[in-house]
Amino acid sequence: FSGNLFASSQSVDIPTGIIDVLPTVLHCLGLDVLDLDGRVLHEAMQGCAPISVRKTCQASSGDSYCQTLTFDEVGGSRYLAYGARDGAKLLA
Repeated sequence: FSGNLFASSQSVDIPTGIIDVLPTVLHCLGLDVLDLDGRVLHEAMQGCAPISVRKTCQASSGDSYCQTLTFDEVGGSRYLAYGARDGAKLLA
């Protein structure tokens, strides 16, 4: 594929991961990417960047432990931002 598929001198703050490389390369080669994990990094190409939404979820085991995970969701993909143990908190 040609380097002109990608935008030049552009900075994008959308989360990505190594799992997104294969779908992006296959897309650039014009091959099917339907049943792969990861997503095509359209924001690296000529076009609009997708919207990233920050979300938080909590889980607990009984009343002595609570875990909070914060992640960014881009399309159908999720990227872990950080996690924290919340001590003796209970889920509301």
